Amino acid sequence: MENTALLAQFLGLFSVILALSMLIRRKMVVHIMKGVLKNRATTYLIGMLEVIGGLLLVLNHAVWDSALTTAISVLGWLLLIEGVFYLFATQKFIKSIVKILDNYKAYYISSILYFIFGVYLVYAGFSL
Repeated sequence: MENTALLAQFLGLFSVILALSMLIRRKMVVHIMKGVLKNRATTYLIGMLEVIGGLLLVLNHAVWDSALTTAISVLGWLLLIEGVFYLFATQKFIKSIVKILDNYKAYYISSILYFIFGVYLVYAGFSL
């Protein structure tokens, strides 16, 4: 449970901070993401980092016995899947994904969901 609390606190605080920056600085975030995803080398590096983070979570925290442990385990799998996607996706497909960032509603809905997820992790992690 100690491992779960630390992961929830870390990932929750990271998610809240990142979501707030996404909500407050939309133009900057979209500009950065477009630039990052246009560069194949950077996209590949992000993929490798996400695979590392995803594998660390999947191999170290494959626990499904409560809502909190399941949320952390699912996040690990999502990171792993997204990382593999960035490693193998074509540049054309990645460009189509970038267009989603330009959708105002989708951007803010995903940012708010990310914020809510982070708040849940922070609350649950510090409650343990």
